[in-house]
Amino acid sequence: MGIKDWICDWNAEPDLKQIVEKTLALFGVFTGATLSFYVKDFVFGANIPAGFRDFSFWGRLLVAVSVVALLLRYIIGSAVHLNATYVPKVTTKLGPVDGNGEQALIEEKQVKSKSLRLLIFDIAMLVAFGILAVSIIYSVDFDEFLVYSSFYILAGLLWSLAALMWRPGDAPIAERWSVIDFCQLVLTLGLFEISWSDFTRAALLAPLYVFCLFLDLCVVSPPAPTPPA
Repeated sequence: MGIKDWICDWNAEPDLKQIVEKTLALFGVFTGATLSFYVKDFVFGANIPAGFRDFSFWGRLLVAVSVVALLLRYIIGSAVHLNATYVPKVTTKLGPVDGNGEQALIEEKQVKSKSLRLLIFDIAMLVAFGILAVSIIYSVDFDEFLVYSSFYILAGLLWSLAALMWRPGDAPIAERWSVIDFCQLVLTLGLFEISWSDFTRAALLAPLYVFCLFLDLCVVSPPAPTPPA
């Protein structure tokens, strides 16, 4: 037996469900702990960066709302994407009638992708999101916060475009995510260029990010519309 065959049975059908579940659990715990410490230190004044010390409590709260809405977009989106792509969907249908006049139930498993390489790419993207999330919460001032937030959204846009181009099964939802990401990125960069007060920009950013999160939830809650034949 060669080393390649000793590692695993390459002809067997891969089971990616456990990898997806553990990855999402780890990402969720990491993001939750990060946000918990961020809210305590940033909003309630335990460790405020120098560039935010002139912000009032309400100004810091608006920034924190923006961070939570931004990260929730990708926590929920990545969970929906990984589960829909790699976790088999089990459907049950009635089988043929046997000699006793009884009809058996037949379970069928359908999965969009069995590619471990694509799953590794998606996990790498989650790691990148985690690194960028840490960069966001450690921003020294509001301008730097907008820059790192733009990088975070850009990473999501590139991920959506990659799915749109190379994963036909994900195209309906990836198309909508790409539009949301692009609009959110443009508006974030616009706020970076506008010379308004930090509080005014934060007051505009928070509802913008919450609205983008709402659009994301609208996209992933019902199935995407089927293109006309």
